[in-house]
Amino acid sequence: MQFVTESVREDLTGKQNLFARLEPTISDQTILDSNSSTFPVSQSETRMQYPQRAVITHWFNPPHLVPTVEVVGGSQTSQATLATTLALMRRMGKLTVHIRKELLGFLANRVQVAMFREV
Repeated sequence: MQFVTESVREDLTGKQNLFARLEPTISDQTILDSNSSTFPVSQSETRMQYPQRAVITHWFNPPHLVPTVEVVGGSQTSQATLATTLALMRRMGKLTVHIRKELLGFLANRVQVAMFREV
């Protein structure tokens, strides 16, 4: 299994361009992962030939201390991609939170924004 994670700044065009440039250089089975905390994978995958292998792993910070990772698929992400990603994160000792629907900010950021609003 091959797994590539992009970690470019939160720039949608940059993420789309990187996925489009990476895809021809890797095998058809390689999972392309974004660590985005802003953009749903369905936006990052728009220029991909195989969007079923695109996924997001949103790592909590600092990742060497906080074990939680949100795993988010898009409308075209395959179940195999999700299962492989969840298994990989668990093998790495991470606590996975499988977000089953693309939500703005995913779970952690949504809760954090609500807490800040209340404070």
